[in-house]
Amino acid sequence: MGLDGVDPKTPVLSGEISINEDDGLSKGKPYIIKLVTDRDVVVASTPLVMK
Repeated sequence: MGLDGVDPKTPVLSGEISINEDDGLSKGKPYIIKLVTDRDVVVASTPLVMK
């Protein structure tokens, strides 16, 4: 999954994504979600546990 048009110099990023088990994630397993630019620069990350 990816996002286009993300400027890594933007001070605040916001948005919504929808993730479910059909996307390959497993219930109860921890993940790190990373927002990366098209040059693989990580501009944000957050922990996630599917419920």
